[in-house]
Amino acid sequence: MEAWTAVQNIIKKNNSFLLFTHISADGDSLSSAFALALFLKKSEKKVTVILEEDPQKVLRFITCCDVDFYVFDGNAEYDSYDVSIAVDTATEERLGKRKELFYSSPTTVCIDHHPVDKTYAQVDVRNPMWAACCEGIWALMQMYGPICDKQIAQLIFTGIMTDTGCFAYSNTTENTHSIAAAIISLCGDQSWQYRQVFESVEKSELELRRIAYSKLEFYGNDSVCYLEITQEEIDRCKATTEQLEGFAAFLRTINGVKTGIFVKPGTTCGAKRISFRSDGDCNVSAVASAVGGGGHRCAAGATYLPEKNNVAFEEFKAKLIEDIISWTE
Repeated sequence: MEAWTAVQNIIKKNNSFLLFTHISADGDSLSSAFALALFLKKSEKKVTVILEEDPQKVLRFITCCDVDFYVFDGNAEYDSYDVSIAVDTATEERLGKRKELFYSSPTTVCIDHHPVDKTYAQVDVRNPMWAACCEGIWALMQMYGPICDKQIAQLIFTGIMTDTGCFAYSNTTENTHSIAAAIISLCGDQSWQYRQVFESVEKSELELRRIAYSKLEFYGNDSVCYLEITQEEIDRCKATTEQLEGFAAFLRTINGVKTGIFVKPGTTCGAKRISFRSDGDCNVSAVASAVGGGGHRCAAGATYLPEKNNVAFEEFKAKLIEDIISWTE
């Protein structure tokens, strides 16, 4: 409550706000940013959202609200703002190239639900019990009174729905369902959101799935499943990296698999983005944190950079698998 009071005082005393998602922003990060942005704008504040990259196609509807937002351009000049707020962004590394811009504001705030050892913002509101960061944004806005704005409420629903796997993951709580129920009561049927996000499959993605099925690797008595999709395979299918979004979760649906490791191309030469999914036996957040990443016990991520990790990727991969097997034994 003390941290929320500090955030309320910051909102009251300042006029301009710069909002940040994490890199490769997912539904929760985008929804948290744009819901908070709408709330601040309706409170007559100047607010802008700065993204690291264009949103995934199936999530672009989140940005279709009356809020200014930009994809970061390192060569552009940005106005000065009183406050920078990062949402759903566990560490400053997850700000990517926008880190310097974040710290350019006199006041910095982080609102997040990932457990970390230390914070990077002056004011940090963090609760690992939130199923999604959007639960925290909802809690903040509720302190000003009941939420009656349907657009804001629907954004909160999007964030919660996507970060809980449509309310199926173990992070889903009674509070999660209570918020969803309140939003449905206000806005009506929200099944359109499921169709928009999860039932929009292109033929190119189906071709990627065909390749994926032929490349699955199993370790630790089949308790660990590993999959890597290369840029060459993406190009061959005339697909995009954003069409790989559901692949990590798919690995955990295979009978007997306790932990899935999904690898896709990074944004720089030789870089690889790694997503972990677990049934809870393996704390993949700890595994990811050991290599500079982070996340939750059942879902985490990291980035392999040749110049930073100082080992060939095959050696890096072997150590990850070894660590995961040791966790689950």
